Amino acid sequence: MEGETAAAEFSRIVRRDDLAETPVSREFAATDSECAALARRFGLVRIERFAVAADLVPLGGGRRFRLRVTFQADVVQSCVVTLDPISARVEDTITQEVVFAEAPAAGTPDREVDVELDDEPEIVYGDAFDLGEFAAQQLSLALEPYPRKPGAAFSGYSDAAGATGPFAALGKLKESLSKKGSP
Repeated sequence: MEGETAAAEFSRIVRRDDLAETPVSREFAATDSECAALARRFGLVRIERFAVAADLVPLGGGRRFRLRVTFQADVVQSCVVTLDPISARVEDTITQEVVFAEAPAAGTPDREVDVELDDEPEIVYGDAFDLGEFAAQQLSLALEPYPRKPGAAFSGYSDAAGATGPFAALGKLKESLSKKGSP
């Protein structure tokens, strides 16, 4: 529905008014129910632990901050070949500039973002930033996209000459047509 947003599974709000001219550090961990909700969101078997440490350093003016987030997560993913559970530790540190900005006026076109730049600031409209959601998004990016159990091999596809299936039939047809067209 328009105007409604889903509640973040792992929300840790920092308000701009709570940020002083001195660095602010926060440490927090996901509860069991937050781990379960994030596991569902990311398609994981489970998240056993997700701990975050965040530092916000003011860059002057009360609107710009350097954010450094370090996290560790113990996750269980499914092997893409066998579907067996695979345990992994995921760790990362992200440094990002955060800029609190006024909400754009209605009808203002979205600003263009150069996805090639690593130092593109995180623009926050309003007076609050969700450290937990930021950390959760970074966790999703750090996960192994195709986890594979050691020694697991996919044996359902063969590129051998005796292959069967629709693509094998098309390959044979292509081969026979190319032979007929040869002088």
